[in-house]
Amino acid sequence: MLIKRNAYFGDGSKIRIGNNSQIGINSIMDNDVIIGDDVTMGPDVIIYTSSHEYKELGIPINQQGEKPHRPVIIGNNVWIGANTVVTKDVPMNSVFCGSAGSVVKMRF
Repeated sequence: MLIKRNAYFGDGSKIRIGNNSQIGINSIMDNDVIIGDDVTMGPDVIIYTSSHEYKELGIPINQQGEKPHRPVIIGNNVWIGANTVVTKDVPMNSVFCGSAGSVVKMRF
């Protein structure tokens, strides 16, 4: 495992990183993240497992708390490109990139 500088893991209590995986410079992940084996991340990857609640119009968003955490699982042999925001599971053998975070290629 290789964790490059300035990576941030919140309290790190529910993060698992597989064998031979690399976490990019300035990457951010909160809780409930599982990263498989042989995963490569570019710099500035952000992995979010929760978000702000916003459904009550009469209450400011910053007073509504957070939605429940949903784990994000990144499969084995995945490449996540630089500046990607990950909010959902990433299938194994995929290339995942873009500001909205999506699979752009499957590797078979």
